[in-house]
This record gives sequence, C-alpha cells and structure tokens, in this order.
Amino acid sequence: MSTRASRAANANSTMRWFWYALIGIGLVFVILALGDSFPAMFDHRHDKWVQLGTLTVVVFGGYLYKLGWRYRRRATFWGLYLILFLAHCALFVPVFLHGSWHIPLLAVVGSCEIMALAALIALAMGEKF
Repeated sequence: MSTRASRAANANSTMRWFWYALIGIGLVFVILALGDSFPAMFDHRHDKWVQLGTLTVVVFGGYLYKLGWRYRRRATFWGLYLILFLAHCALFVPVFLHGSWHIPLLAVVGSCEIMALAALIALAMGEKF
C-alpha cells in the first residue's frame, strides 16, 4: 500500500537523481569549455594517465565497491573484484598508451563497464535478475 509519505519520498528521490545527473552533465560541459577556452593554460602530457586513473577510481573505488558492499565478507567477492580490477588494467593500460579520450566517450565507456561488471558480480554472488 502506498502512503502519501512514501510517494513524497519517491518523488524526492526521483528529483534528487535528476539533479545529480543535471549537475554531472553541467560539470562535464564546464570542464570542456574551460579546456577549449584556455588551451595554453593546461599541460596535456599526462592527460591519458589522469583519465585512466579517474576511470579506475570511479569504477572500482566508487560504484562497484558500493554495489558489492553487502558481499564484503565473502572471499569470492574479493577474488572476483581483484580479477576484474586486473582485467580492467590489462585492457585499458594498452588503450591509454595511444592517447587520451574525449570526456563524453570516457563517461559512456565507464558507465557501460560499471553495468557489465556489476552484473558479473551479481551473477557470481548468486543474485537473480
């Protein structure tokens, strides 16, 4: 049964996620605009490694860790987490050796990787879809 309080909480939750997405998109556009407006102000020698580090921290330090928090006491989770981390590094280090990516492409690839790895963890932990 739905109460007025639960409907209000769901509406607030929906609006909160809307604002999170809007702020994130806005930040990406501000960073891109600053990079295009002041190109001489930024040193781009290490961009590819900063992008790889950011992608790795977001995927493994943020979302996957948060999604797998309920499995933190299982050795299976940590073994799979380590294997996925090593596979991520083995795949993306050679890719980023060739240069940096555009921010929107990096965001799309990171989002797809998070969804795929979260599904693998859920399947390995016995979750049903």
